[in-house]
Amino acid sequence: MYLISRWNKDLKISWFTTILLAAGLMAGLFGCGSDESEYTAGGTPHDFSGDIERGPQLALASTRSMTIAWRSLESTEPAVVYWSANGLPSTRTGDRPGTEHVIELDGLLPDTAYFYQLQHGARSVGEVHNFWTAADTPDAAIRFGVFGDFGCGCPAQYESIGVLKDSQPDLVLTTGDNVYYSGSAREVRQNYFIPMASLIDHVPVYPSLGNHDVITGNGSPFLDSLYLPVNDADGSERFYSFDRGNCHFIALEVTDRAGDLSPGSRQYQWLVRDLQRTAATWVVCYFHHPLYSDSSHGDAPLLQIHLAPLFDEYGVDVVLSGHDHTYQRTYPMRAGLVLDGQMEPNYTDPQGTIYVVTGGGGATLYGLWRSQRLAAGESRRHVVIFDVVGNELNLSAVDYNGSVFDRMKITKRVPGDGR
Repeated sequence: MYLISRWNKDLKISWFTTILLAAGLMAGLFGCGSDESEYTAGGTPHDFSGDIERGPQLALASTRSMTIAWRSLESTEPAVVYWSANGLPSTRTGDRPGTEHVIELDGLLPDTAYFYQLQHGARSVGEVHNFWTAADTPDAAIRFGVFGDFGCGCPAQYESIGVLKDSQPDLVLTTGDNVYYSGSAREVRQNYFIPMASLIDHVPVYPSLGNHDVITGNGSPFLDSLYLPVNDADGSERFYSFDRGNCHFIALEVTDRAGDLSPGSRQYQWLVRDLQRTAATWVVCYFHHPLYSDSSHGDAPLLQIHLAPLFDEYGVDVVLSGHDHTYQRTYPMRAGLVLDGQMEPNYTDPQGTIYVVTGGGGATLYGLWRSQRLAAGESRRHVVIFDVVGNELNLSAVDYNGSVFDRMKITKRVPGDGR
């Protein structure tokens, strides 16, 4: 019996899936060939099927549903054939023919592995892909990866994606600059969808915008290619939030040092309402420009004035940023001051927010100095992996050799913030 492993869980595969895997995943669900070659980290870029311009990408993951999106080169009637690891296939068809395809698979089982394949008309396209639905228990273990400043189409980007894939995350966040240099439509395909193809087909990715992403059309080419949560009254995907297990994630648009985050701004008011509503044990906020940085771009005083008091008031646990191409992690901070530094690196009920800069995903690295607020810092290409189980959160900064060069742990003795 073929076994597929996720987080050291062994999964039994049905006879239907076993036959497909034995025949080769590239062969197509009904024996139709494919010229799609699999990307491997450090190798050549992904070669899409001759019928697909980009995708598939996963989006809007939940306990009982998953959205699958892709673009075909020619207008076609889209469908997705899918099945659980121990079940038989079902087919979900799109609403209409076209080249942009978005199909929601609902009625799924929580914490379950599924396989899927795209169809154009009656013909199978590309390889068989897979995903896991989210668990429906609030304290279920969650692993999420984070990286930023990666969208250069360069070998280092492929290496960071390889490290993320090896970690088998449930989801991935980005801290911006997903598409160098200017976020044009050509760059979106070349520097995001081609390098990311072997990740986004089985892991949902939730980007935040960086300054390079919005140079062209204020970010329209990139945003128009994504399917992100919409929970702003104006239907914006530029900033959004979502829950996974006992974690609440908030993506902001902070694409310059000032940001549109003054107290009267739409994004600021939305952020306040969002923070007031959440009752999650863990709150993680992520965006591009850092409030605090010991590297080339330095601190952002206006962001400190506007955002830090909100993070303090509502007990945000971790703030993730990019922009400076380094790794930095502060001690817990509140009102601009270091707290609980004596607990480093294992914190119990810290009274401040930990700020992490993770901008080493692929672009040229920057230099780094060390202020007294910095608990750890490296000018090193890396990704960051978080493991959350109940009232415990663990951070691991991992370089391209798979070496963990920084660890940090937060334990909450009671649910909630406790501040």
